[in-house]
Amino acid sequence: MTHALLLLFPLLAAPQGGPDEQYQFVIGLAEKGLHDQVVREAEDFLSSYPDHPKAVPTRYRLAAAQYSLGALDDAAANFAPLAALEGFEFRAESGLRLAQCQMAGEQFAEAATSLETVLTLEKEYLIKPATFLLAEAYFRGSEYAKAKQRYTEVAAVEEYTKDSLYGMTWCAYRLKEYDEAIRVANDFAGRYQGDPLVAELMFLAGEAHLEAERPADALTSYAKVQAGPFADAAVRGSGFASAKMGDHAAAAGHFGRIVADFPQSRFRLEAMLQQGIHLLKAERAAEALQALASTDLNDNPDALYWRAQAQQRTGDPEAAIATLEAAMQLNPSDELRGRMASARGDILFDLGRHDEATEAYGEAESDYSLHAAAVASLNAGESERAVQLARQLIESFPESPYMSKAQLALGEGLLQLKEYGEAAQIFGTTAVSEDPAHRSRALSRQAWSLYLLKELPTSATAFAAVYTELPQAEEAEEAHYMHGRCLVELEQEQEAAQVWLSYLETYPESQRKAELLLRLGRMKTGDEGMKHLEELVAAYGDSALAPRALMELADGHYQAGRLPEAETAFTQLLTGYPDSELAPAAGYGLAWCYYDTERYAEAADILRQVTAVADQGQAEAAPPSELLQSAFELRIWAEQKAENAEGAVEAYEAFAASQPEEARLFEAARAVASALRDAGETERASTLLASVAENFGGSERAAASLLEVIYLELDQQQPEEATSALYTALELAPADPALAEAAFFVGEAWFKLGDGQKAVDAYSVAADNPACPLAAEAKYKLGFTLLRADQVADAATAFGRVVRDHEGHKLHGESTFLYGECLFRTGNYADAATQFGNLRAKQPLHQIMPKNLFRLGMAEFQLEKYAEADLTLTELATKYPEFANLAEAELWRGRSLAALGKRRPAQQAFERVLARDKGVLSARAHLGLGKLALDAEEVEEALSSFLKVAVLYGTEAEVSEALYFAGVCLEQQGDAARAAQQYNEILTRYPNGAWAAQAEERLKAIR
Repeated sequence: MTHALLLLFPLLAAPQGGPDEQYQFVIGLAEKGLHDQVVREAEDFLSSYPDHPKAVPTRYRLAAAQYSLGALDDAAANFAPLAALEGFEFRAESGLRLAQCQMAGEQFAEAATSLETVLTLEKEYLIKPATFLLAEAYFRGSEYAKAKQRYTEVAAVEEYTKDSLYGMTWCAYRLKEYDEAIRVANDFAGRYQGDPLVAELMFLAGEAHLEAERPADALTSYAKVQAGPFADAAVRGSGFASAKMGDHAAAAGHFGRIVADFPQSRFRLEAMLQQGIHLLKAERAAEALQALASTDLNDNPDALYWRAQAQQRTGDPEAAIATLEAAMQLNPSDELRGRMASARGDILFDLGRHDEATEAYGEAESDYSLHAAAVASLNAGESERAVQLARQLIESFPESPYMSKAQLALGEGLLQLKEYGEAAQIFGTTAVSEDPAHRSRALSRQAWSLYLLKELPTSATAFAAVYTELPQAEEAEEAHYMHGRCLVELEQEQEAAQVWLSYLETYPESQRKAELLLRLGRMKTGDEGMKHLEELVAAYGDSALAPRALMELADGHYQAGRLPEAETAFTQLLTGYPDSELAPAAGYGLAWCYYDTERYAEAADILRQVTAVADQGQAEAAPPSELLQSAFELRIWAEQKAENAEGAVEAYEAFAASQPEEARLFEAARAVASALRDAGETERASTLLASVAENFGGSERAAASLLEVIYLELDQQQPEEATSALYTALELAPADPALAEAAFFVGEAWFKLGDGQKAVDAYSVAADNPACPLAAEAKYKLGFTLLRADQVADAATAFGRVVRDHEGHKLHGESTFLYGECLFRTGNYADAATQFGNLRAKQPLHQIMPKNLFRLGMAEFQLEKYAEADLTLTELATKYPEFANLAEAELWRGRSLAALGKRRPAQQAFERVLARDKGVLSARAHLGLGKLALDAEEVEEALSSFLKVAVLYGTEAEVSEALYFAGVCLEQQGDAARAAQQYNEILTRYPNGAWAAQAEERLKAIR
C-alpha cells in the first residue's frame, strides 16, 4: 500500500532542502490525508530541528495524524504540551483532542480538566463541542451534578439536544432529582418519538417515579417500554410498582410475564421468586407453589423458604417441613435461618409435634437469629412478626449484646404499626445506648414518633438533640432539617429560618437545598429573602422549584416597586418554564409590570396570551378561574389605555361572562365606555352603560352607570338624553353627590344652548346637594342664569348662598360682587354697599375689584354718603386708570362732589367725563356742569351746558332734563317766551317722559 501511494504521489518525495521545505512537505502530506507519512516526516523534523520555530506546528500536525490513525496514547503525548502552551494558535484545538484521547483511555477526570481549560480560551467555534464533551467526561466520571450543568448549557443547540437531554435524564436520576429526571425524559420522548432511546428513558422515568414513591405513575412510564433492551427491566419495575401499591396479583402477573416472555432475561430467577411471593400474598397459594416449584430455584434458600410457605398454605405441612430442612442445608444467612427455624416451629406446633416445635424455636431463638429475623421481617413488611420476634429477644436475652438493636427493631415495628406512643417510649429507652450509631438512630426515630403523634415541641427538641449531640451521625442531616420543619408547624418561623440557615451552612450540597432556599425566601423579608430565591434560581434552574422561586422573586420585586427586576423575573419564568402551572400567573404579573410602566399595548398582548388557552376552549389547561377573571379585567384597562376600543370590548365581554362582582363589572364597563368614547364610538359607550344600569336594577351602581351615560350623552351634545338619564338616576340615588355634579354639567349644556329654565332646573339639583363637589359653581351659575333672565331677586338668593356657604372658594369674591349687584338693582343700596364693602375689605386684590369699587361708589351715592362715594371712586380712578367704565365713575364722582358743594373738583370730574366719552355719559356730564353753574348763579354758563345736551344728544332722559333746566335758566333771565318753548318741546317730544309733569307746571306758572 505504501509503495502504491508513493507511485501515486511521486512529487511528494521528501525534499532535500532545509527545515522550511520539510515543514511545507509535512503540511502537504496532511492535506492529502497521508497520516502514516505525516507521522514519519514530522517525527524526523522534530528529531532534526527540535528548536526550530516550526517545531510547534509540526508537533500539532504529528499529533493530529496520530489521532486519525487511532494511536491515541501517542497523540495524547504530543497534544499535552501543545494544550499547555500559551500563545499557541491551536492550543484550544489541542486541548480538545487531548481530552478525546483521555476519554478513550477512561481518564475522565483528566479529560474534564483539559476541557475546562479549552473553555477558558474562549475559542468560539469550540465552545459548544467542548462543553458537550465536558458533560460526557463528567458523566462517565460519575460527577453527575457537573455533567448535568454542562449538558444543560448545550441542550438548546440542535446538534447536541438529543444527547444532552439523554445525559440530563441520567444525571438527574443519579442525583436523585427524580422529578427533574421525569421531566427531561418526557421532553425527550416528545421530541424524538420512535427513537430507540425513548424506551430506555421511559424505563428510567418509571424508576424515578418508583424512587419518589409514586408507583402508579411509575406503572404508566413502564408501560411505554414495549420493546428493546430495557423491556424486561420495565416489566420487572412494573412488578415492584404494583407491589408497592398493594396489588400483589398484578405484581405477580408482571413477574410471571418476565418468566414467560423473556426466558433469557437476567431477571428470570428473581422473577420466579417474586411471582411466587406475590401470588402467596394475593392468597393464591396453589399458583404460588406452582411458580416456586421450578427446579431452577432449588439452590436458592430464600426461594425454598417461600416454597415452604406455599406448601403449608396449600395443606401440605410435611412437604413444607422437608423443604425448610433442605433449605437449611444451603447455608442461608443467619437472619433467613432464623426465619426458617421459626416457620418450621410454627408448622410443627400446628401439627401437635410440640417437642419438635420447641426444638425448632430454640434453634431460632438465638439472640442473633431473633434479631436477624426481626430485621428481615421489617424489611419484608411483616411488622407484627418483627415486633413479636424483637419482644421475644428482649424477654429471653436481657443481657444480649443485640439488646439495643432489638429495641430499635421493636420500635421500628411499632412505628410501622402506627403505635407511635409506645414506639417513642421504646426509642427513648434505646437512646441511652453508648453506641453513637444506635443512639442517633433511636433519638431520630423517637423524634419521628413524637412528630407523628403531633407532639411538636417535644419532637423538635428530640430532632435538635440528634444533630447537636451527634453531628457526625447518619441521621444528623435529616434531623437538622426536621427540627426546622417542626418549628414551622409550631408557627415559629424565625427560629425555623435560623435552624435551616445553619443546616445549609453544614450541608451546602444537600439535596434539600433548593427546597430550603425557597422556604427561606418566603420566611425572610426584604433583600435577605430575595437573595435566597435568587440563589435557588441561579443554582437550581432545572429544579421543579425554580418556577415557584422565580414567581415569588418577581412578586417580591413588584411589591417593593422594583418593576424592572420584577419584569425580568416574570419573563424568565415565562420563557424558561412555559409549561409551568405558574406561567399564567407570571404572564399576569408581567402584564402589571408593563401596565405600571405605561406600556399598555404590551400589557394587553401578554394578557391575550394568558387568556388564550381558555379562549380556545382548552379547559384543562386554562388558568385558574380567579386569575383568568383578573386577567380579563386588567386587559380591559390595558386596552383602554392603549386606545384599542375593540380589544377592550372583547375583554369586557369575556370578563362579564365570568360573573365578577358587581362593583368590578361596573368599573370595567366604565373603562370600556371611556375607550369607546375616545374612539368616537360614544353612542356604543352610552348603550353599554345603559345596559349595565338596567342589569343592576335599582341599585346605586345602576345610578352610577347612568351617571356615565349622562356624560357620554353630553359628549354627544344630546342634553335631552342626558337630562332624562339624570332624573332617572336621581330617583335611584337622590343624594348622590356625583349625580349632583353631573347635574351641573347638564345645566352647562342647557346654558350653552340658551335654555335658561332647563339650565336653572339642573343647576338647582347641584346647588341643593351640600355634598356636591361643584355646589359653589352650581349656585353661582344658577344666580348668573337667573340674572341673565332678569330674575334679579332669585339671582340674589343664589349668589347669597355662595357667599354664605362657600367662604374661601374661588367664586366667593365674584359671587359677593354679584350678590351686591342684584341687591343694587333691586334698590337695596344699603345691603348692596355692605357686600361691596366686604369684598373690598377681604379680597382687596380680587380681579373684579374695579367693578366692585364702581358699584360701591354708586351705592354710597344713592345712600347720600357723598364723601364715602367720592373716596371710593377716587380710589377706583387711582388704582385702576384703565378701568373701562372710568368715565361713568367720574360722572358719579362729580355728582358726589357737587352734592358736597365742591364745585371746582366736581367740575373737573365732569370735564374728565367729556374728555373720555362722546355719548350719553358726556350728556350727563354737561347736565352736571350746568347744574353746578346754575347753583353758582352763573345762569348763562348753565344755559349753555343745558342747550348743548338738548341740541347735540338724542336720548330722552338726558334731552328732556336738559330742556327743562334750559327753561329754568331762561326764566331766570326773564325770557319767559323762550322758556315756554323749552317746556313745550318736552311735552311735544316726550309727553309721557319723566320731566313732562314738571314742564307743564312751569308753563302754568309762566302763563
